[in-house]
Parts: sequence; C-alpha cells; structure tokens
Amino acid sequence: QYKTRCIIQFYSLARGLIFMYADMLAGLLVLQFALSSVGSTRPSREYSLRDRSAPEDVNNPFPNHFCDLNDDEYGRPFNGPFDEYQAPGRLIPSLPTPKGHYNFSRIRINQQTTELFAIRVTTEELNLLCGDLLTSPDECGAKKEACTGDGTQYDSCGKRCSCNNGVLENCCRVRKDWRSLPQADKKAYITAILDASNIEQYRCCFNALVNMHAANFNNGIHGPDSYFLPWHRWYILSLENLLRRINCRITVPYWDWSLEADNWKNSVIWSEDDGFGGNGDPKKNFIVETPPFGARYWTPPNGRPLRRNFSNGTEIQNAARVAVIQRYTVEQYDDWYNSIEVELHNSIHCAIGGTMCSEVSANDPIFFLHHGFIDKLWADWQYKGIEYLELPLYSKNNTEMPGGATPSEVYNLLNQPGCVKVCIQNPVTPMASLAYSPICSRDMNTEEYSLIKLLRLMNRPLLPPSEKSFKLFHTRPAEVVITKAKIALTNNYKQLVDIMRESDYSTNQPKIYQPRNVRMDLVKYVYRSLAFDGSNHKCSSRDHDL
Repeated sequence: QYKTRCIIQFYSLARGLIFMYADMLAGLLVLQFALSSVGSTRPSREYSLRDRSAPEDVNNPFPNHFCDLNDDEYGRPFNGPFDEYQAPGRLIPSLPTPKGHYNFSRIRINQQTTELFAIRVTTEELNLLCGDLLTSPDECGAKKEACTGDGTQYDSCGKRCSCNNGVLENCCRVRKDWRSLPQADKKAYITAILDASNIEQYRCCFNALVNMHAANFNNGIHGPDSYFLPWHRWYILSLENLLRRINCRITVPYWDWSLEADNWKNSVIWSEDDGFGGNGDPKKNFIVETPPFGARYWTPPNGRPLRRNFSNGTEIQNAARVAVIQRYTVEQYDDWYNSIEVELHNSIHCAIGGTMCSEVSANDPIFFLHHGFIDKLWADWQYKGIEYLELPLYSKNNTEMPGGATPSEVYNLLNQPGCVKVCIQNPVTPMASLAYSPICSRDMNTEEYSLIKLLRLMNRPLLPPSEKSFKLFHTRPAEVVITKAKIALTNNYKQLVDIMRESDYSTNQPKIYQPRNVRMDLVKYVYRSLAFDGSNHKCSSRDHDL
C-alpha cells in the first residue's frame, strides 16, 4: 500500500508539473504574439497575395500591391538574432507567416556585418507583385497624336517623333546625360524615384525590382558567360516603365563619368539640390546624410541606410580609354566585352563604394545612371554596323533571363518589348565632341587625332580597377591580368603621343631619342587598339601616318 501511494503521488506531481509548464509555454506564446503586434499599423490579412481576385475591404486594402520586402509579414523591421548566422551568404530560416500568406523568406545576410540586406525575388514573384507596372503604359496600340508641319517634334510625354501627314510617328524615348538635363527634369526624376519607393501603389513593385538584382547577382547577370548586357538593358527599361506610370515624361538618364574622370568626386551629379547627394560620413560608417537619399530623408528598398565611400585608390577610366575600347571590331568582341564589364563597369561600383560596392548596389539610385552609360556604350558599339547590331550571341538568343525577357527581345534599343523605341543622346560638351567622334569617319586622321587629343588631356596615368571590384564580381585571374595589361599599354600609348608632340616634324629630328624597337612596339599597339590592323576593319583600306 505504501508503494502504491508513493506511485500515485509521483504521477500526480508529474502531471501537475506538465500542466504547469504547458500553461507557461502558452503564456509565453501569447505574450510573444502581443509584443510582436505592438507598433504594427497594418491590418491583419486573411487573403493570400496569390489571390488576385480577393475583394478590397478593411482586412485586405491592397491585394495587388501589399508588401514590404525589407520587413516581415506585418511590415515590422526584422530584428532577428543575426549573431547566430555568421556564415557568409547563409539563408536564415523562414520568417513566421500567417497561414495562406505569401512568404518572402529567402533573406541573405551581409558577409561582413551579418545584417539583413536583401530578399531573394524570383521571376514569378516579380510578376506577381508588379503585374503590368513594368510594361510600357503608352506605346503599344496608342492613338497617334496630331501635329502640324514636318520634321522632328515631341509628343505630350516628351518622346521624339516625326510629323508625317498630320500625325506623330516613329516616336522614341530620349535618354540624356544627367548634366544635359534641365533642372526641372532632374528634379522630376528624383521625385519619381522617391514616389516609387513611398507610394503604396508602386512601392511593392519598386522594392521587388531593386531586390531582384541582389537575388541574381551571381546567377547569370555578371561575368563573361552571362546575360550582363541584355539583362541590365531590360532592368533599366523595367524601371523606366514603372517611373513612367508616375510621370510619363520620365526616362532613365545616364552619367558619362568618363568625361570628368579626373574630377568625378566634384561632379554636379552629387548635388544636394538637384542631384543624388554626396559621399557618406566617415564618422557614421559612411552613411549618406545629405538629401535627397540620405538616411534622414529616404530608406532604400533593403531597409538599410545608403552608404558611399568615395575611393582615393581607385580611379575611374577616362574618355581616352573609353574611346580606345569602343574601337574594337566585332571580331574582337571578347576583348571589347572584357573591357566594358571589368574595366568600365566594375571599377565605378567600388570607386563610389559603400552600397554600390556590394551585391545590393541597385539600392543606390546612382546605380541606374551608371548602367545607363554602360548600356549607351553597348548601343554605340552596336551601331557601328549591322554585324555589330545583329551579333547572334544576342539577336538569336531566346533563352529566358531572370525577369522573363530574352536577349533577342531587348538587344535592339529601337525595338524593345512593348513597342518601345529608345534613343540615347550624346552629351553636349567640348570633351564629348572628341569622345564621341565618328568611329569610322571619312577622314582617317580625324578619328585618330580625336583620340590623340583625348590622350593629351590625360592628367594622370590610368589605374586598373580596385582589388575590391575584382573580388566583388568574381573576376577570373586571367581577366585581371589582361585588364591590367590593356591599361598599361594605353599608358604607353599616352607616352608615345607625348613623344610625338615633342618631335620636330619640320626637320624630322626627334628631340627625344626613341629606340626603334620600343617605338615600333608602341606603334603596333596603336594599330591594334584602334582596330587598324588588317582587312577585317572597314576603315583600314586607307593608309595613314602617325
């Protein structure tokens, strides 16, 4: 009997402890739910974002555009235990999401600071969240506007058109260099970016679009075997289509930084009044404080303050180097592409530094102006001839890229998806008149002398991209060596130009002794760089003398 009573008392005690701990656990869960609801201004949702037909009521006010990709399911900043996730690039577990809700759980952790920095957005999710916001709102099937007279005219949305038989035809969106824009157009573009990131109707799509770059950073949009050029062309067009929903006169401008490579840190593009703000504050981890995109004025789609750390060690390639690169022939495509991506594209990212020198670079609004210039360089190269434009690598490529477009759909700027035509206007500056001289002018000396004048304006030797940019974009060792060699050879060409300048042509007596082998090596490099090295180039039939 004594043993029986002991057993009964033991089981009673165990049962009591079990129920006590169960009650405590339930209480903690209720408390956690209550605390998590504090500060949430958004109503609970009973509908899935996948359900596009859900009625608009107090519980589901924005069924088509209700999201915040840098927050959890109720819009609260995610303050998870980052110290538990130190592994670079490791994905944290799925965030708790109410049953039936769309779960954006692929969140990446910054490799250095372990802070939340991007949500992985797939093509399906982008289409779901944006609907038709990324398509052209006014080109396909639009009624032609009336006009009077002949020649070039502009329609109500600023597109450049031809007036034929009383209607505007062949209209194209005109993209311009930032410095060529009137102040009103600059402010209109900045306002459109701010509206896209703040107005609920567009914010969801804008956040998804920006985060998609980080989601696919190492997934086929960078590198020698990637969709680097066509994908970023589609990316710019998608942003432009979204911004034109807000203001139909908006086009994405570009920034030709090569024209001010020696003084780019003081460019008007960093203006606080009608630009993108300046450098970050070194005392505050290089967080940008100045308007319009400083921490007190704007929050990027990844939910972290915008950072910039202008580099003193990385120099941007100048107009002379760009001019040399653009003279590559279609047979030299691999050399041209390597120079465009590794030298020109990669270097500016880490010269600006901060957010731009990371996988979330698209969170800095200057990103799209930089890529607008890279896209212009591709377009200029394409228009050298039909064989450049119709390069089968792009014109015949029907492989779907992240986002859903194919290279064959976007390779021609005058035939973009949605009946869009894009024209890119050259900058209007004395330097630009040299930099954008005809690639194949009738007078061979005109082209060559334009390049020589650019080289004479060089105030410093060219420097290769920084090691940071090589590391960020996973540049192959062979490409690093080739890039550094090309830049070194351009510097040698600059020395040759200086030697030529100091020669006395009237007596043909050089003032500086030039060993024949050195001189001939440099001359051969000049011919090779300018693509004047044989019958493959259509401009090489006429001899010319250095």
